[in-house]
Amino acid sequence: MAIASWFGVATAIWSVWQLRVDLREVVNATISLELDKEFDSSEMRRARRELATELLEGKRDLSETRVLDFFEKVATYQRLNRVDVYTVDSSFSYFVERYWIASQGFIAEFRQKQNDRTYFEDFERLNADMLGREAKTKHREISQVTPSQSEVKRFLREEAVLP
Repeated sequence: MAIASWFGVATAIWSVWQLRVDLREVVNATISLELDKEFDSSEMRRARRELATELLEGKRDLSETRVLDFFEKVATYQRLNRVDVYTVDSSFSYFVERYWIASQGFIAEFRQKQNDRTYFEDFERLNADMLGREAKTKHREISQVTPSQSEVKRFLREEAVLP
């Protein structure tokens, strides 16, 4: 009888653990879908268009930062394990790597003006992690997978004419 009781307890614990794992996967999938929807929304496409235009014009005081804020949110969700690395990489690495390079000057100045190095810290870490994983996967150095300035400019020109 005691063995059966312990077996029942073990089964209950395993069931609760499995339910927790399943629930985490559902939450991850839901957050991933919501992030994709937000990034492709008409409002965000407009923000991406405006930010890309400002960056192409060399503006140092950007009026449009919703895209940077979005990537900060994505990075924070990933850091807190609310969304998995694979999903974030496959959905956003192309954009993160290019927007990070394009906006580094603005972010550095913004941090200095605010006297706070933590602004966009998760976005910065996300970019570094993505480049590191890409370099490892391709068996290259990070410098070899980092987008060039000409690639970033071409990307910004494409973003600046989003419908």
